[in-house]
Amino acid sequence: MARLAWCLCLAAALALPLRAQEESDGDPATGKLLVATDTLKEAPFAQSVILLIHYADDGVVGVILNQPTKMPLSEVFPGKTKGKNRADPAYRGGPVEETGVLALLRSAAAPEEAANVLEDVYAATGERLLSESVSAEKGPEVFRVYLG
Repeated sequence: MARLAWCLCLAAALALPLRAQEESDGDPATGKLLVATDTLKEAPFAQSVILLIHYADDGVVGVILNQPTKMPLSEVFPGKTKGKNRADPAYRGGPVEETGVLALLRSAAAPEEAANVLEDVYAATGERLLSESVSAEKGPEVFRVYLG
């Protein structure tokens, strides 16, 4: 229950449209949350909350919002001198590839190389945008990294 409360706080911080989701038809779509039920006990999806980044005929991509690692971003991006003090954690449950990295970021304007997920939340996988975001030292309420 504490994880679910944390996820709801994160959803509020990222301005996720929970009310709109409740009013929708219930079908999966980009920008919607999937919340694991008590019957789903298999890792990594047990007690998870997934934000769908892309949902279409060509595939589905999502990130698990509530599984932080103990690895700080300074270790994920060790070559970034401006991001060397990043203590905020990377999250587990990103792209399926083990070396895959995806970030969620909030921005009033649409960043290049990013896909709009909902309102002012974008998914970024491009190396340039990830590098710029780490170097800008945006806080975890604006920028979060998800590892495969």
